[in-house]
Amino acid sequence: MPKRLIVGCGYVGFPAAKRWVEQGDEVFAITRRPEFCLELERAGVRPIVWDWYAAWDQNQRLLDFVGGQLSTILISVSHAQVPNRPPERTHVDGLNQLAVALYGNSNPPHAGTFSSLGDSTKWVYLSTTGVFGNGSDGDWQDEDSIVSPLRPGSIAAKEGEGWIREHIDLKNRLILRPSGIYGPLRVPNWRAIRDGVPLATHPDSFVNLIHLADLVDVILELSSKQTTYDLYCVSDGNPPSRQEYYQHIAKLGGYREPIFAPESSTANSRSDSNKRISSQRLLQELQRPLVFPTYREGLESLLSELT
Repeated sequence: MPKRLIVGCGYVGFPAAKRWVEQGDEVFAITRRPEFCLELERAGVRPIVWDWYAAWDQNQRLLDFVGGQLSTILISVSHAQVPNRPPERTHVDGLNQLAVALYGNSNPPHAGTFSSLGDSTKWVYLSTTGVFGNGSDGDWQDEDSIVSPLRPGSIAAKEGEGWIREHIDLKNRLILRPSGIYGPLRVPNWRAIRDGVPLATHPDSFVNLIHLADLVDVILELSSKQTTYDLYCVSDGNPPSRQEYYQHIAKLGGYREPIFAPESSTANSRSDSNKRISSQRLLQELQRPLVFPTYREGLESLLSELT
């Protein structure tokens, strides 16, 4: 029976955990919140209460605690800034502690160590397309584009990617860069449109999206096989302008036309982004279309939330 470990069992990690449970896998989830344990257990997930910034103080290695070798380790921890911790260390410090907890080393192993130990665990790290920075003039970005993160969360993701490349052997790692994730209970700004609140963004800039269901599908599918590459941007590849996107929300909800106030946006905010993310590499790997190939299908699947 495959064993999966999820670190960060939230908006993305929890549905991935439930999918793995449904297919008969043994799933463990690390959470900082004891009150979340009951919900995890109800879903068939075995909770482990631990803050990945703290030392693992159990009597046995985490790997022994879960009962042997893991098939997958999914890192889906928020990139949000952590108090008293610089962005460059936000994920790196946690990944260091996780490796020590798993393997019982005083220092994290370096690339090749897992292979030499016969470890075939696939490490899946959820980064973000925010590592590309804001872009300009709607230029296209792909896995070979230069990264230049500006926001703290994107900086944390870039450094986390670097840790994975340094410590995890090529065949054992998978880095995914999702675009803006939307789905059930997460349709950004729809209430502002409903209430006629001005949007602090330029209507002609582009918004890159991936539906939660497609992201979870990608995680499960790519983590279960040897992929062509170790890095994929996870986006639907059909970015609309923000005007098109918010107008469609207004149409579905029966609201007034959205109001834009780009002059009120803050420096380096997500709303300032004007780039387009290519999904070509991902679609070539999947050899199938996404369930929600554009924002139109995705939003229509969420119509009940918008009315």
